[in-house]
Amino acid sequence: MKTPSILLFVTAIFFSMIQVSYAGITLTEIKLPNSIEPGSTLYLGKDQVTKLRKRAGAGPEKKLIVGFKKFVKRQWAKAQKKGQDDLKSRVAKAAGLLALIGESSDLPNSTSYEEVVLNCLSNADNRKPRALMPSKGDINVLQDSGRLQSFAEAYDMIREKKLDPGAKKKAEDKLANWAESMRRDVNLVGAFGVPGHRDNWGIKGGCSLITVALTLPHHEKAGAWLKFGFTLVNDSLNRVSSEWGWYGEGPHYLNYSMNNLAPVAYQVRNRCKVNWFKDLKSLITTSLAMRQPDGISMPFEEGIPVAFPFDVLAPAYPKLGPVLLWAWENSTKATSNFEVQQYHGVTRFIIGDPGLKSRAPKAPYTRFIKGDVHAHVLRSSWQKDAQQLTMLTARDFQSRTMTASRHNHQNPLDLTLFANGQPLLVTSGGGPLVTRSKRRSYYIRPASKNVPLVNGQAPFITDFSRIHSEYYLDSRDSNKRQHRFLDGAKTTVKNYGDAKEMSRSVAMIDDSIFVVIDRMRANAPQELTTPWRGNGSLEVKQNSEHFVSGKWSCNKVPLFAHWTSIQDLSAKKTPAFYAHRWNKEQTIDSLTIQSKAKSVNILGVFQSTQQTALEWKVLRGQGAALESVDSKRQAIELLAGDSGQLLEFGKRQFNGELAVLRRNKRGLISFGFLGVTEYKDKSQMTLKASQALSLSVSFEKKWLVLTVSPSSDGPWSLELKQLPKISRSLRYKASFNDKPLTGAQFKKKGNSLFLTKLQGKGVVYVSP
Repeated sequence: MKTPSILLFVTAIFFSMIQVSYAGITLTEIKLPNSIEPGSTLYLGKDQVTKLRKRAGAGPEKKLIVGFKKFVKRQWAKAQKKGQDDLKSRVAKAAGLLALIGESSDLPNSTSYEEVVLNCLSNADNRKPRALMPSKGDINVLQDSGRLQSFAEAYDMIREKKLDPGAKKKAEDKLANWAESMRRDVNLVGAFGVPGHRDNWGIKGGCSLITVALTLPHHEKAGAWLKFGFTLVNDSLNRVSSEWGWYGEGPHYLNYSMNNLAPVAYQVRNRCKVNWFKDLKSLITTSLAMRQPDGISMPFEEGIPVAFPFDVLAPAYPKLGPVLLWAWENSTKATSNFEVQQYHGVTRFIIGDPGLKSRAPKAPYTRFIKGDVHAHVLRSSWQKDAQQLTMLTARDFQSRTMTASRHNHQNPLDLTLFANGQPLLVTSGGGPLVTRSKRRSYYIRPASKNVPLVNGQAPFITDFSRIHSEYYLDSRDSNKRQHRFLDGAKTTVKNYGDAKEMSRSVAMIDDSIFVVIDRMRANAPQELTTPWRGNGSLEVKQNSEHFVSGKWSCNKVPLFAHWTSIQDLSAKKTPAFYAHRWNKEQTIDSLTIQSKAKSVNILGVFQSTQQTALEWKVLRGQGAALESVDSKRQAIELLAGDSGQLLEFGKRQFNGELAVLRRNKRGLISFGFLGVTEYKDKSQMTLKASQALSLSVSFEKKWLVLTVSPSSDGPWSLELKQLPKISRSLRYKASFNDKPLTGAQFKKKGNSLFLTKLQGKGVVYVSP
């Protein structure tokens, strides 16, 4: 995380020529308060401070206070030594809280907690702003931002105590020294017309300036600190975040930014009466939507896997808070760099709400985050043992490759897979020590991610118009019958290196089988390579021209994988590296699938089960296709089509992206399609739609449930002919999203159904 200033300056010049503009998060402007409410703190108003003191005296809260006291007592002697500014800031913050709630000190020489705060702050080393060439005593924006916030918060909690005037002035002067050094640092200010950092650096440095300004609003520099601090935070968020909630430097650096941003949002709400939590909400909801069943955010873009600090944000959102608390309780709590250079145990105590009770989400399991994020999360449930595939093609906020310390990488269409309590397909992130990783160049290259490569490369995508997602399907439970057969979506990227376009479709069948279709289109033959990073050891079962299969094992959890294509395939197993925790690197196995042609279409299927896995065989046709028969003698057919073109697969034809057909000896049991307008079966059902539909259909006895998602906003019509399970003689009725359909909207002829001019997505229920 350390980069020499001269290098930062050079890369800033380069960045200034290529940065792009798009809709990021914009914060509500703030003003310096005219005065501070007596009895209040940065975080809390007077009445809330009174409640805090009462809360600290009883129950489990009292145990936390005992812990804070032990920490101060254990570290006090060491904190008095020179060069211990990080420890000084943490000790000061804990001591400030103890002084605020009126705890008596048990330190040697009757040292009060107020004296601890003043001593730690006054004896911290002076700082100076870093110039183009670094030198001893420079402010360290990344590390000193948290320390400065902690010092300011500690001082704020004792400011109304009876303090020695000389010691008080010395403490305020030290806060001003650090703040002014931060405000004038070249990494933030820039030079020669080139702006400074507008990324996690700007957020962290800016937040510390705002905290000091709100602590010392009477200081002559407070207005300048607040103004520049707001500019840094607002401009950085606007550049590296999406209004749809994706943080462009990845979850790891979102945590790093939240290290400072979460505290300052509480402080701004209390002192400035401005609610930044509303502005930041999309970052929280997207983190919630994309979390894995173990509560971890996978390291798309950069970093290592981390747990988002939902518990710290929960008290700020009255309605969403119980779900955020649930997300925290059902996580590994491995927040990693959210905790650095701060004592957030104290933060959690101050803002905590003991009355807040956790509640599992009621939102759909499968989630699609649209806008410029293009995230598809196919999830079987909210339980810890859920299965989940996550794919992301977020727009890049920059496209430079000049330095290895960059936090935005070439990773369009990247995906991960979690099942049976384990991350089974993993993306590389940034390495065990992130920017200081020994194999940094390995971790940040596109080939180290689950990303399609054209001639070995994947592009940055800064132009949102090059990305298009469609065929969203969530076969959620209807309120009448269980129906979770097929979920899916597709994302296409135009001008994908040497290819005209590259698309990846993902689907989930029965909450347990995952399908991935990779399709490349080019003007001349190009090599398509799809790396697959399984989290464990790999056994290649079969490697032939048109069929590849293998099995990964991760902590005794298997992942079975199979691929096919009508083009020739080749596969190669190679060692790979992965860091699931800080400074913990492990060797895993990667399997790369390759094919070369003008048009390449590869169908892959993944299943993790401790029972007997499905065996798959290749079906002949004009597109890639697989078939499997389960223990109940039910066959599942997967047909990878080409949207808009009618392809033949034996007796069947269809023109969609994906067909999933389950049948037994009596015929179809359930079926689903992504992006279909026509399907023909010479012996059974036919389908015709007025526009491309994604749909999932299940039968039971004489009823039918259909989840449908149209590709456009206009009305849609659908013909389903020769349906099994539909009686020719009985009369049927139908509803759409629980509203009865009229005779003009629904008709039945024999065992065929006709739906006419329906609008939007939803569930059709058909019964006698």
